[in-house]
Amino acid sequence: MQNPIALHKLMILYMLKNVRSPLNAGILSDYLVANGYTNYFKFQSALGDLVESGMVDKKQTYNSVFYTITEEGANALSLFVGDISQSIQKEMRDYLQEKQVEIKDRFSYFSDYSGVPGGGYKVTCKLFEENRSIFEVNLFVTTEEDARQMCDHWKEKSDEIFAYAFKELS
Repeated sequence: MQNPIALHKLMILYMLKNVRSPLNAGILSDYLVANGYTNYFKFQSALGDLVESGMVDKKQTYNSVFYTITEEGANALSLFVGDISQSIQKEMRDYLQEKQVEIKDRFSYFSDYSGVPGGGYKVTCKLFEENRSIFEVNLFVTTEEDARQMCDHWKEKSDEIFAYAFKELS
């Protein structure tokens, strides 16, 4: 492949295709930049192009942004995956395996909030296992500060809350 920008886009698609959960830009850029494939600004441009073209979906929460490959992106990757050398493909799979705990930890606990008509905020907190929601709590609070605080504490308290709910409802 002659075009390095196209290769970077294929590499991003390849990494998103080879994980079970959404990735944040940090995991993607750490690999591409640390291994000398591109710089941070070119990486951001390539990722933005993939989102804009509909090949990558971007989900933004109050404190994080996650990316997933779309069906269109998976189809494009299947046509051009051969343009990524086998050694680079293996290197990317090894990197994702090495980062598996970090990736799982970042997505196993999801929290976000949004304003609701008439005032107040809806806080949504979820636990995921194998990219599937296993527990979800929606709460309504009056202030944004309360909503933000609940989201900030979700990861720390979620296992305890889930265990309590499971015990009490069983």
